[in-house]
Amino acid sequence: MSDGKKTKHPGSESSKPRDFGEYNFIKETIKEKPMNRKMIISKIAAITAGAILFGAVSAAVFAGVYPVISNMIEENKKPEKVDIDIEQPDVTEKPEETAVPSSETDTLRGITLEEYEKIYEEVHQIAKKPLTAMTMVTGVREEADLLDNSYVRYGQSSGVIIAKTGSELYVLTQKSVLGKSENQVQVTFCDGNIANGSLRKKDEGTGFAVVSVPLKNVEEETLSTISVASLGNSYSLMQGKPVIAIGSPTGYNETVAYGNIISVSNKISVVDAEYNLLVTDILGSKEGSGVLLDTSGSVIGIITQSFGDTADTMVKALSVAQLKRLLADLSNGNEICYAGIYGQDVTESIAAQTGIPMGIYVDSVATESPAMVAGIQSADVITELNGTEVTTMQKFSTELQKCKKDDKVSIRLMRKGNDGYEEMNFEIAISVK
Repeated sequence: MSDGKKTKHPGSESSKPRDFGEYNFIKETIKEKPMNRKMIISKIAAITAGAILFGAVSAAVFAGVYPVISNMIEENKKPEKVDIDIEQPDVTEKPEETAVPSSETDTLRGITLEEYEKIYEEVHQIAKKPLTAMTMVTGVREEADLLDNSYVRYGQSSGVIIAKTGSELYVLTQKSVLGKSENQVQVTFCDGNIANGSLRKKDEGTGFAVVSVPLKNVEEETLSTISVASLGNSYSLMQGKPVIAIGSPTGYNETVAYGNIISVSNKISVVDAEYNLLVTDILGSKEGSGVLLDTSGSVIGIITQSFGDTADTMVKALSVAQLKRLLADLSNGNEICYAGIYGQDVTESIAAQTGIPMGIYVDSVATESPAMVAGIQSADVITELNGTEVTTMQKFSTELQKCKKDDKVSIRLMRKGNDGYEEMNFEIAISVK
């Protein structure tokens, strides 16, 4: 309870408001610290040094990383497709042996020395442009010998430029010259300039390989000098046709030799394919290489001395018309489908004489090949591949290369039994090589 008295609190007795103006406060002035010139210079120097160091590190990192990234981009860039015109054989124009007419022979015997000279002048004129497509391919490896040579030659062979895209040249050569140095290849062009290339793809059956050369590796003056070879049609070649051999068919570089086709009927059987062997009367070397030209300057054959009778030194070549599909696959780096069959054509005339059905007579099958695994045997006669009639090895090869790895394809064939030939069906799993 309250007793009526008021309690006074301290400070409650002021009778008027305080006048703060009656008090004097201490007024302070804050002065800036005098500038230390040495400290400023040190800071500027430290910042500058840091900037320089950062720039140097950045430049070093960029210099180191850029080539790697650039190479990765180049490696991952999809190569341009190489297109090679492929003619289909005309069944009415099969290569055949025909004797040179006696009147033509008599004419050749009757020409004068002056006329001979004129003929060879014309030959060299025809070969003039194709020679700019010829190269020398050298397989090399980075090793030092006793003489401290940085490159040691492994092998050398003629090459021919068969295609050009916006970024690369494609050179056909012998795979044997590359050895183990597939990514260290030197290509010497017609003007003597050299560029580095690498293996694109090789084929064990024919022994051919395609080397790709980036255009950036080739001198500008060389690019303006070289040419791409014109690949001709050799399906209708006959015995007696004049041809020109260029490259190193005799074992010597830049050779130009003139002669005639003396045989076109010989067949060369390789796994899953067959080619016509063009034999000439031109004397060459067992290690010779190069190309055969017709009288228009087109390439009609790729010289290879490893087929046929290796004891003779006549210049021989495989028909380029039959090789074009293979050359396109090698240039594009395509996988080459593999069945493992060595065969020969059974023509209508052979069938009539022997009683063997028309088709592909299987001489043999490669060990552990898809064909052997499927049960195909020697002496079988293949008539159909994947629903398409095949009566020649060339047709078989064409249809086979339309397949892909691990495809299951059907093969229909005729097999001889006690009661004659019986039709059989097999399924093979395609592999690649």
